[in-house]
Amino acid sequence: MARQPTSRDVAKLAGVSQTTVSYVMSGRRAVSPETEKRVQIAMKELGYQPHAGARSLRSRKSRVLGVVVPYHEGADAAAQHYMLITLAQLLREHDFDLLLITADEGAAGLRRVMQTALCDGLFIMEVRFNDARLGVVAESKIPTVFIGTPGSGPFHAPIQSIDVDYYEAGRAAVHRLRDAGARNIAFVHSASPDVQSLNFVSQFRQAVVDTAGESGIPLLSRTCGTGIREIRKLVGQIAGDNRIDSYILGPTISADDWCNALIDLGIRPGRDVSLVASGWSAERAHCLFDVDHFDTRPDELLRRAVEMLVAHIDGDLQEDAEAGAAPEAVAAEAATAADSEAKIRRPVHGLTLLDPIFVPGNTVVGADRS
Repeated sequence: MARQPTSRDVAKLAGVSQTTVSYVMSGRRAVSPETEKRVQIAMKELGYQPHAGARSLRSRKSRVLGVVVPYHEGADAAAQHYMLITLAQLLREHDFDLLLITADEGAAGLRRVMQTALCDGLFIMEVRFNDARLGVVAESKIPTVFIGTPGSGPFHAPIQSIDVDYYEAGRAAVHRLRDAGARNIAFVHSASPDVQSLNFVSQFRQAVVDTAGESGIPLLSRTCGTGIREIRKLVGQIAGDNRIDSYILGPTISADDWCNALIDLGIRPGRDVSLVASGWSAERAHCLFDVDHFDTRPDELLRRAVEMLVAHIDGDLQEDAEAGAAPEAVAAEAATAADSEAKIRRPVHGLTLLDPIFVPGNTVVGADRS
């Protein structure tokens, strides 16, 4: 079966951007008569038939995309705010507006939102493994990108998924400390049940446990709340165990608060103990250290998520929906449930994993800073 032309093919033949092709089809923004004519000629020459999503733009679709962000105890409000602002800015480049949906009713709440037909597509954040919302989205046929991994896959239209490979980040954190000579590691992760259930958090946690075991390094695992008093109390308890020489901080655990609490006890990260954080922002830092951490690439993550959803709505995933599973999807289906739940380390159709980038700082004793 011959491949169906897409709006990307039209844009290339007409010598315009894909966004311009979208403007011509939707009529939502003025395009010069000459440019519109070139696009129309290219569409006719290629035999391009707009996807149902693109045709709906002509019928005055909303040009609004929704983002579902349930708020919960232990959430990183600053990180969420940054991601929402960035998402809105990226969508404006494609002539879409953003609707914030804070429904915290799980699958039932999402089903209610979808029935309103307010949005042409959805981003879903704060994703859990085997997320109950996955089935709702599949039933609705509304194009959706999960910013996170909602299941083992494979995923097919209208669903796509993108995330940072937090399992790889967890492995790299242990390796960083192992290579610096760590003998006993304290792993600190969130005490919030809501945070613990998020898939990227569980992926990181599982990787730390697996890799410490493989490396033969004793691991002390402790949960921690977000209050500074609770952090100081836990720091004191762990520091009282003189065997602990290294710390790994899981997602949502504040590296700044942890470093400051250690200093209050006369313990200096990078000199007396080593510390690696799953994430940290120099721009929002309120400690005196350059924390060894992972760049989880929020800008790249969101840019790709936007491109995936806009392309789907504008019809460029039509061939995926018609072609069925890619070869890697066959292998994905053959994987065991245990493999997929513990870690996602294999190609999965519909899932994009970005490699985490390790950023060396000055909080690991004797480590190579390069």
